[in-house]
Amino acid sequence: MGGRRRPDYGDDVRIDIEKSDNGRLELHKVYTSRGATRKDAREIASRIVHQYEVQDSVITIKPYFTVHPTDKIKGQSVRLVLRVPEGTTLIFDENMGNMLYYIDNVSNTYDWEMANKTWTMQKEGLVCTANCKGITVDNNNNNNTDNNSGTISGGGRVEDFKDFDEVELSGFYDVNIERADEYSVIIQGEGKKDVEISQSGSTLLINKDKNDWSINFDWDNFDWKSRSATKIIIRMPHLKSLKHQELR
Repeated sequence: MGGRRRPDYGDDVRIDIEKSDNGRLELHKVYTSRGATRKDAREIASRIVHQYEVQDSVITIKPYFTVHPTDKIKGQSVRLVLRVPEGTTLIFDENMGNMLYYIDNVSNTYDWEMANKTWTMQKEGLVCTANCKGITVDNNNNNNTDNNSGTISGGGRVEDFKDFDEVELSGFYDVNIERADEYSVIIQGEGKKDVEISQSGSTLLINKDKNDWSINFDWDNFDWKSRSATKIIIRMPHLKSLKHQELR
């Protein structure tokens, strides 16, 4: 009693892999938190302590972080982006499965299936080059799509929803709805990680992942225009209704 309060721990640590545009390997960190105001959220986020170690060619990323003793757990999170040059080979340890965060790859392999395989960053993106049992590459996929809004490059985020005939959209996205016998939902472009998709009964709900309390250090310089380069492809047998809700 009366002693110094020990720090709390958080485990919301996620890592993404991108191709470097300057030929260097770089690790970028973004800390986020909730707070009563933006200022409070920034201050709480700035006190997060997360560690990683580099030894030779091995990067060990801690799956947890510490929260300052004066702070409570308020939705703090750590987002890491590892940018690697073309030709770099990566192997994800099986223990990293929960930290991988919608990592683009040419085979659209799910994050949890990328562990214990060898991946090489090539011109078209991450390619499995060893221990690739069960992985196939669809050369007819929509990884590169030309449209009136420009070209969207890179792999897509694939969501598993079915048995819906209504779509409700909230946000600014390029949405293509195509008739098909099977259901599929694919999100492409720079903002694909920031799209929340869920299903309520027979309605597919597409929302912008934007919370007033979620703050990171780049909030004031956030590129909202990247959202216009986000493309959502919905394939379904029948469309009964399409609604667009205004952002609030």
